[in-house]
Amino acid sequence: MPNGNGSIDVQRLIAEVASRHKLLLKPDDPALALVTMNQLILDASLEAVHEQIRVTVTEFHASILKVEKRAGTMLAQTVKEAAVQMQAGLQSDIHVAGLKAREIVHLLNEAHRRPALIRWSATGPLCAKIDETPSCPAFTVEGGEGILHERASKRFCPIWRGAE
Repeated sequence: MPNGNGSIDVQRLIAEVASRHKLLLKPDDPALALVTMNQLILDASLEAVHEQIRVTVTEFHASILKVEKRAGTMLAQTVKEAAVQMQAGLQSDIHVAGLKAREIVHLLNEAHRRPALIRWSATGPLCAKIDETPSCPAFTVEGGEGILHERASKRFCPIWRGAE
């Protein structure tokens, strides 16, 4: 029964033994020396246990720091791998979008080229036929006078009339 300063309160111990066991001990009784020895052994044992607990707590704290560092490293690696996968996915999406855009541009060009080809295919033979047709003579006699083709063509040829 330690008092406030850590030593045994001998008077209280004598009173407690007398009360519980009906034995009267004197302050110089050898039984009290055994109690003091037990207290010293117990204090030394408790100090060894406390030291072991402090060492264990320090080791546990160091282990926690290692686990935190490893978890941080693993998390960073996982985030890096996820970023690489996202970048690869985005590159793939961009590539696919480029191919689709290229296909759309090609289809638009084909859509616009086809009517132009049809138009020019029809216009070409028509122009060739017009060129072969002698619709306006090179020299015309009109009212007894000869007129050169340029002046006569302006009057008679529909192509020249539109140019005026």
